Amino acid sequence: MRDVGLLGGTFDPPHAAHVEMARAALRSSLVDEVVVVPAGDPWQKAPGTAAVDRLAMTRLAFADEPYCIVDAIEVGRNGPTYTIDTVLALRSPHLRLHYIIGSDTLAMLPTWHRIDELVTLCDFLVVKRPGSLLSPPAIAGLRVQAVAADEMDEASTDLREEIERTNTCPVGVSA
Repeated sequence: MRDVGLLGGTFDPPHAAHVEMARAALRSSLVDEVVVVPAGDPWQKAPGTAAVDRLAMTRLAFADEPYCIVDAIEVGRNGPTYTIDTVLALRSPHLRLHYIIGSDTLAMLPTWHRIDELVTLCDFLVVKRPGSLLSPPAIAGLRVQAVAADEMDEASTDLREEIERTNTCPVGVSA
């Protein structure tokens, strides 16, 4: 049985903190590899960058990570993309799936599409982010494990604002 971490997100743009989340999950020995899944049409966010461009940037960001695979499964899907559909498509009797999120996302889990079903299919590896707590929401069956990571203070929102303000690509952006 292989343990696979899934790291999904908008990746608009991908940055060093995204890579560190994958590395932290791998260092924890809870996963053997990480599948990085850029959202095609994220239903809770409106990305400013086209999905194919975010996919290309994500591939560049993870190019030097030997145990990370960037998968275009959501970019190729029509309509809104939901984590539950991706987990259902990737599950296998030979895999144990672990969904990797930042602690800032943990509180938002109750808003996720079909979260009650999703928690039966995978557990959640939570990487601590500055300014957020490791307080799991009350969702029946939710399994959460904290994963230690190097300090990560980057956020895609901040990077997009810096790019717009300076018209340059800041350090840490992988494209």
